Amino acid sequence: MATSSSPRELYPQRRACAAWMGSVLTIMVAALGTARSGEAVQHYQTAANPVAQWGIASEVDDSPEVMVRMRDGIRLSTDVLLPKEIAPPYPTVLVRLPYPKVSAFSGESNAMLRLLVDNGYAIVVQFERGTHASEGEYHFLSGARHDGYDTISWIVSQPWSNGRVGTYGCSSGAENQMALSAENHPAHKAMIAQGAGAGIGDFPGVSSQGLFYSGGVPAMEFTPWYYNWGYIHRPQLPQSVPDEERSRLMQIYGMKTGELALPLLPAAAHLPSKDILRAIGTPPTDWDTFIQRAPGDLAWKREQFLTANDHPRVPALFVDSWHDIGAYEVVKAFEYQQNQAPDQFLIMGPTGHCQMGTETKHTMVGERDVGDARYAYNDRYLQWFDYWLKDKKNEALSRPKIEYYLSGSSQWRSASAWPPAATERKLYLNSTIGANSSRGDGSLDTELPRRAGSDTYRYDPVDPVPTLSRFFDKSVVTEQKPVADRQDVLVYTSSPLTKDLDIVGEVTATVYLSASVRDTDLMLRLVDVDPDGKAYNVADENLRLRYRKSFASPELMSPGAIYPVALKGIVTATRFSAGHRIRIQVTSSNFPLFERNLNTGNVNSSEIISVVAETRVYHGATRASYLSLPVVSN
Repeated sequence: MATSSSPRELYPQRRACAAWMGSVLTIMVAALGTARSGEAVQHYQTAANPVAQWGIASEVDDSPEVMVRMRDGIRLSTDVLLPKEIAPPYPTVLVRLPYPKVSAFSGESNAMLRLLVDNGYAIVVQFERGTHASEGEYHFLSGARHDGYDTISWIVSQPWSNGRVGTYGCSSGAENQMALSAENHPAHKAMIAQGAGAGIGDFPGVSSQGLFYSGGVPAMEFTPWYYNWGYIHRPQLPQSVPDEERSRLMQIYGMKTGELALPLLPAAAHLPSKDILRAIGTPPTDWDTFIQRAPGDLAWKREQFLTANDHPRVPALFVDSWHDIGAYEVVKAFEYQQNQAPDQFLIMGPTGHCQMGTETKHTMVGERDVGDARYAYNDRYLQWFDYWLKDKKNEALSRPKIEYYLSGSSQWRSASAWPPAATERKLYLNSTIGANSSRGDGSLDTELPRRAGSDTYRYDPVDPVPTLSRFFDKSVVTEQKPVADRQDVLVYTSSPLTKDLDIVGEVTATVYLSASVRDTDLMLRLVDVDPDGKAYNVADENLRLRYRKSFASPELMSPGAIYPVALKGIVTATRFSAGHRIRIQVTSSNFPLFERNLNTGNVNSSEIISVVAETRVYHGATRASYLSLPVVSN
């Protein structure tokens, strides 16, 4: 494949005029206030140059904006960093992403970049097609398979390459690796995929369609992502622009590196939900299409997810955290892959999305101290790449197949296969007076209640249960009292534990219920209540009830009919300490984290009216609702 030189990265992103003017004024003020014009130029170039922002400009030879041609003629903007102090040939680490290139090694991963460069690795960072300076249209995981394959072929054709490529990255940088691994490029020798849940499609037990759905409920958490990054079309330079002019233009527009802060979309309450992004003027994105697709729609098979129909053989180090939005998908994909391909390893920490490496002696995950969770991630990563890309004989493969942190214990544990051996413990839902809110008497009992009972709550889409815990910021774990105090939330709590209880694996629930409507949602949250009464979320399960039998074949309910419903979607490793209590919260909304079900039974994303649903949860006797916990010995 032919290549041509091109300039430094362009970060064309829609930003408020004030933000753009602010960056321009910053440069002007810096230039006017500097005694020597060269200092202003240096300031300007640093702001536009990821190598300068990474702080390694003196350590690498940087070839920015190499335009690498794909098989269909589209060219992708690619940076190549070669170590100055070490002679070629080099093993190469490739990162592909839709974000500004500087984010490939930002935060904690900046130390990993330095470690790779110091140990003689070439670094290649590439914009996905249709993003920033790369040509073409952007679609979610755009070109993850063929573009990734063609880029590896280009790398190993370079005179500085040793013919071996490893892939690396978190979030989108990891999701790109999933489908690429299925192509089994002979030079793709190893991968490190961190937080890769959105790159995963259908596996046994998983049908989240790249995290767009959670139990068939659209995850509204991703609307800000599409608002910031997901545009199908962007301003692009014509191929005829000379390289020098392209380079200068890229440096100018490369100043636009930030994103608009949008904690949760202010327009989330807009109806119909399919028009939420359009209502705030967002250009077309794939979200506009995805929100109108049911989770069982065959059109999902066109997306570039890794599925059980693929057969990747690339040695893989899967890395994630228990409070990541895609933790369940990553673990289930690994659970499947561990028996399908050799050299598959899993590391699971306690933090949120892409926060691996931030752990301390007192690791705070949201508002909660989960203990000393420190782990030498970068040493493990370098060991992995050294083994596969340098033929260095080390302990990369003699490490345990699975290493996981048991939250609240200050212990890292290991296993040879997932899930670890565990004993099922059932906790049965029960109440006498009623389980509405934490002021009720809802309980989780170790013995099956002989007396049949039920609890009813009223869900009004106009007044949904508010989101407290977010997946992508510091509020990933929060105190749950404001939710537990609501009458439209059923709360069931165990007695204080007499000894530590370690839960490792998949938590499920069976709930017998009826509803006054043809369709509504069921949401269950697992909560840890400490001796002081503070209650912290552990994990959530959701299900849109029309999908209670199958995502492929939805079936509406008959109002008043009683159904047994299986809830899945929680995977965790957590210790409920002695004196703590286990709690679940049952309700029908978590908004705006997830789309509201308007309860009509029609196509929810197109609805503009809603009806109130009364849901009754049954317990005891022949309709015993229960929570199932995988308990391991401590």
